Amino acid sequence: MTMKKFFLSLFIVAIVCINSFAQVQSIRPDTAFQGQTLTTTITMANGSFSLGSAPFQSSDIYLQNGGNIIYTYAGYSTLNVYFPYDSLWTEFTIPSNAPSGFYDVHVITYDWQGLPTDWTLPNGFRIGTIAGTVEGDLYFDTNQNGIWDGAEPPLNNHKVSVSPGNYNVYSNAAGHWKAYLDTGTYTFSYLPNVSFSQTSLPLTYNAAVPPSYTGYDFGAYSAQALYDHYFYVWNHPMRCQPSLGYTYIDIKNNGVLSVQGSITMVHSSNLSLSTAIPAPDVISGDTLTWYYSSLTPGQSLHIGGANGMNWIAFNDPPAGQTIWYTTIDSVFDLGGNPLTQYADSFSFVVTCSCDPNDKEVSPYGATSQHYTPPNTNLDYTINFQNTGNDTAFTVIITDTLDANLDWNTFEVLSSTHPVFAQMDANGIVTFTFQNILLPDSNVDEPRSHGAVAYRIRTDSLLPDPTEINNTAYIYFDWNPAVITNTTKNTITALQYPSASFITGDVSFCPGSCINFSNLTNGNASYAWSFPGGNPSSSTSTNPSNICYTVSGNYDVQLIATNALGSDTATFANYIEVYTVAPQAITQIGDTLFANQGFVNYVWYYNGNIIGGANNYYYVATQNGDYHVISFDANGCDVEAAAFNVLTSVNQPDKSNAIVIYPNPVRDLMEIKGVNGGEITICNVLGERIIYALSLSQNSSDLSIVDISTLPAGVYSVELKVSDKTFRSKIIKQ
Repeated sequence: MTMKKFFLSLFIVAIVCINSFAQVQSIRPDTAFQGQTLTTTITMANGSFSLGSAPFQSSDIYLQNGGNIIYTYAGYSTLNVYFPYDSLWTEFTIPSNAPSGFYDVHVITYDWQGLPTDWTLPNGFRIGTIAGTVEGDLYFDTNQNGIWDGAEPPLNNHKVSVSPGNYNVYSNAAGHWKAYLDTGTYTFSYLPNVSFSQTSLPLTYNAAVPPSYTGYDFGAYSAQALYDHYFYVWNHPMRCQPSLGYTYIDIKNNGVLSVQGSITMVHSSNLSLSTAIPAPDVISGDTLTWYYSSLTPGQSLHIGGANGMNWIAFNDPPAGQTIWYTTIDSVFDLGGNPLTQYADSFSFVVTCSCDPNDKEVSPYGATSQHYTPPNTNLDYTINFQNTGNDTAFTVIITDTLDANLDWNTFEVLSSTHPVFAQMDANGIVTFTFQNILLPDSNVDEPRSHGAVAYRIRTDSLLPDPTEINNTAYIYFDWNPAVITNTTKNTITALQYPSASFITGDVSFCPGSCINFSNLTNGNASYAWSFPGGNPSSSTSTNPSNICYTVSGNYDVQLIATNALGSDTATFANYIEVYTVAPQAITQIGDTLFANQGFVNYVWYYNGNIIGGANNYYYVATQNGDYHVISFDANGCDVEAAAFNVLTSVNQPDKSNAIVIYPNPVRDLMEIKGVNGGEITICNVLGERIIYALSLSQNSSDLSIVDISTLPAGVYSVELKVSDKTFRSKIIKQ
């Protein structure tokens, strides 16, 4: 035997030996019809790609039945390989004249010397003859009369079962379904989604194929599905300056009627908006608002960004500070009637060093055990960032679902980039970002981030308690896996309270009163603390009429307690009470001057508004009492008064005018121009604080009232002298 023949024999033996162990595990879907084009996922045995490379060309993946071979489409690329998970996807176009029957699945890989290995799955794929099609429409039967009236909306992603065969056909966005069938007799049944019930007759259809059939329509109705709204907010922990913090908002109309609404994001004052696409329709202080006028059935709205910048970006504060934001989605029908409201809140301590590749779960769960109620939807978010020194072309994430989760409820919620998701029979989910072209953080930090979020429900029959853990593995191109943290939820009916709350307005004028909405889970007793507010504490579930009179920033704290323990939510500087400049009236001749710097002024004479008097000064033409209300840029108002004003026409003795000063006042309030009478001072709630039967009298008509014991705030002053009553406002410092 020559040396050439010897090496050729060794090569053949090596191939035979390798093939004796190498197998394709599965191909999904595993059935096609003549003339059909479909995308398949081929899962290989573990280690198939570990000793070499993936297929090089389209001829390396094919179906074979005897002498009949069907290759993948000509545009096959090795970028489609899900290395290192031993799985790939490709597309087959079945010729219309391909023989029916079972085909072997072949995948050829190459070792480091370029020697091929033929991996096979005998009889793994079936090609059937299309003898006919059966199709119809699924519609939302609005009037429940069992007849499609034409204008009634379609039902998207609803199922029709086909038997024998026991498989389902799904309707498209237009509500149309279509089944490709071999020769046989079939029964077609509508499988209602949750809360739906069938309204049309017949309940099932029967057909002998061939020929083909159309008009197999099903009508269904659900009172709950008229308005079905999806709301999701993605977040990522903030890092210190000069980094950016990221979040985005996704909503989708899953109902059958159009809706409108608004999305409001209230954030802590130590954050400032960098960019958002679309930009907020309204920015008012720390509140961002977007409006959507008509969200049609199936339509989505993404608030975040474009061109690879898929998130709302904030300028982060220095390390150690706490940031927070609350997002509220208010949904209305097209007539403006409120339907529902969704809210989601996040709070972080800003760090300077953190792992950008992490995994989060919501709900987080109470206490260190992360207690979570049974039958709960768990929303997982996997964050990743390319912190290498070159562009990542492909990012792949694997996540093994806990056996105590209901795998049938898995659904992808959102992703920052286009993603392909697949799940195998062992609950291993693979997320593949092909051609993501994720830049490294040194070149483009904002676009070096990515994320994917999914939702899955806990199993309904779990023992109490049951612990659920999840860890993700992130692969950047051919690099070893980056292993995330492990999330934990303890499923139990015994729930620790998780304190949380919101209020509709966090920035307002002195003297305003607000209400708080309690978002704490479960039953608990509550201890509220409102520093700077009146009252300053409460045990109500939803405290109302909490009033703030002094400018400044104030914390709000809620402690929720039940039999299992307590949880505290403290929002630092949550309330902002605007600072309002003082106001006073000065008379020069017959002209009254108010302090300048306000947006608008409204003058009054003897308690009646003076039409057109909206400047900071007013020329008095009559003797009497005048006061002015001034409004600043925040809409806050402050009042000042001048009593017994005498115009220059009457040559008055100006010392006879009633004047209260100084305003603001700290300890002693002086009243000039009063000789006898009584005074009443009330707080913003109308409660009388000080009452004097008579004012001190002296030759200079000057009365002094000691208000040093009053807390700082806004008060009303009422003077009764003879048969006249004079009113004004003062600010106590």
